[in-house]
Amino acid sequence: MSEEAAKIEGIDADNYADGYKKNAEALAQNKDMVEMDALCHKVFTTDEGKQLMNYIVNRFVVPQLANPNHPNFKETVIYFEGLKEGFRMLNNSVIAHKQRIQAAADKGE
Repeated sequence: MSEEAAKIEGIDADNYADGYKKNAEALAQNKDMVEMDALCHKVFTTDEGKQLMNYIVNRFVVPQLANPNHPNFKETVIYFEGLKEGFRMLNNSVIAHKQRIQAAADKGE
């Protein structure tokens, strides 16, 4: 990582692990992220939520959604990649909350 990039992200180039840990702890305390992760976990760990996520993945994340012959192919690809990233974020929120639950259990909370 360049020294300039490290300054921007608040990570000391000489002590990367410490900066990374501080950033991770700050994210873990971000109330909005924690609430969203918890809500996604609550929704997508039910049987209906798992079924919905399965449909989302099979319909929007896995297949190629843009038609290469479409005149606006480039813009369509960008749009659908953003859509896919949104669904990936929902899935990652479920994983993040599961990890928080496991970490709390490991600490005995």
